[in-house]
Amino acid sequence: MNFDPSSLFYEMLRIYKENYSKDNKVIICNEGSSRSAKTWDTFHFIYVFCDHNRNKGNDIYCLRETLVNCRDFTHKEFEACMRAMDVWDESKSRTSPKPYYNLFGNNIYFRGLDDSSEGYPSDILFINEGLENKNKKKVDGLRMRCRKLIIFDWNPLYTQHWCFEMEGQPNTFFTHSTYKNNKHLQKSVIQEIESYCPWHFNDLDLPEKQRKPNIENIKNGTADKYRWLVYGEGIRAAPTGLIHPNVKYIETFPDLDYWYGQDFGFTNDPSTLVKTAMQGKKIYFELLLYEPTSTPEILNNYDTKRY
Repeated sequence: MNFDPSSLFYEMLRIYKENYSKDNKVIICNEGSSRSAKTWDTFHFIYVFCDHNRNKGNDIYCLRETLVNCRDFTHKEFEACMRAMDVWDESKSRTSPKPYYNLFGNNIYFRGLDDSSEGYPSDILFINEGLENKNKKKVDGLRMRCRKLIIFDWNPLYTQHWCFEMEGQPNTFFTHSTYKNNKHLQKSVIQEIESYCPWHFNDLDLPEKQRKPNIENIKNGTADKYRWLVYGEGIRAAPTGLIHPNVKYIETFPDLDYWYGQDFGFTNDPSTLVKTAMQGKKIYFELLLYEPTSTPEILNNYDTKRY
């Protein structure tokens, strides 16, 4: 067996061993850059957990926003990780209609959060690419049904998301890793990630205004501050182009005549409700609703009396 995980695996193992008890499940949020081994080290952890709990019938759910993405990416990465360890057993695997793997007598299911028909009671819950998910209520339901350990991972593509609100909650631990933590990463991938860096590598510990520009990356047209912060340093950043320079945030909606605008969604695409007013060249918006509404009754019962 070729078991050679990166450093995040050992950090997750330490957190779990030191903090799990029958009365307290553990939540680990792995935030970091691209190719930092977050997902593979989670699979390494699951492998060791199953090895130490043989034939216990633990239910482990690996989830992503959609079943398609979970099958095409998360499950494929799981298989690749097991094959790299030389432990993949085809006879223990099922790919249709929904991927499944039996590991040392424990059940590993691969599902999509878009499937609202299952509650996923679990011993371990792994939500891959957590920032894809906008439906906090569904994840809250899954968290409530999990008995031992919840793991999230994500690239910090945004500066605001409900996942960030978990920081500081009881028995919840955030980790940070970058591509440099992945000791197996190919040199060609490292070069691609580092091509985004707009600054001289020796200046990265300095305040941004004091850093010298990376002339080579700028000359090659690959320098990209947002991509470097997110995919290189694993730091939360707002995408360029999504920040509107003419938008000003205010505390309260002005006392003006207003109307509502609405867009109907379903389970994946959220329904929206926006309060709108105009005064001269100024337009005011207030977001009132942004969440999936799988049935008309949910939308019909929404509390509009507050507005």
